[in-house]
Amino acid sequence: VRMFNRDLQAICDSMSFDTKDSIVYLFNDPVVWASGNQLTATTIDLKIKDGIADQFHMNENALIVNPMDPRLIKVIDTTMYNQIKGRTVTGYLRNNELYQVFVDGSGETIYYPDDQGYPFALTKVLSSQIRIELENRQIQNITFLSRPEGTMNPLFMVDESMKYLGGFKWRESERPTSKSSIFE
Repeated sequence: VRMFNRDLQAICDSMSFDTKDSIVYLFNDPVVWASGNQLTATTIDLKIKDGIADQFHMNENALIVNPMDPRLIKVIDTTMYNQIKGRTVTGYLRNNELYQVFVDGSGETIYYPDDQGYPFALTKVLSSQIRIELENRQIQNITFLSRPEGTMNPLFMVDESMKYLGGFKWRESERPTSKSSIFE
């Protein structure tokens, strides 16, 4: 199954739509692209309100990947991805933009704090519950709600194996890019 909308694209093996609840259920290796993010999980549920996605729930092996926007960072490295992983992840959208994420169970993050557009470190934090607030597709605030443990490494000390959470796979090449591409 392939879905295309200007603001949201998705692929999966199978899907169903519950008209009573206005929820789209994506099964078997689903990938959703929205608000500059790639979402993967065992299953993903998208709640639709007034014809647009309002909320999503990612069940088991949830991973959100957000590539650093090269227009906002002043470095050449294009392999910097902010990542959020957990047992279940719930995301909230406003005007088709992700503004809040809640991770419940086995939470992990990798993100790149920056100073005026210059990333200076890779931060990895584990916490069973995490709340993340976003604005303009960028992380504004992360709250680790349960006993966080983490490291912050200056970029010059980061090797390739430190850049990715388990299960990371950038799947941009599979993304539907137009209405006609859903038939490919």
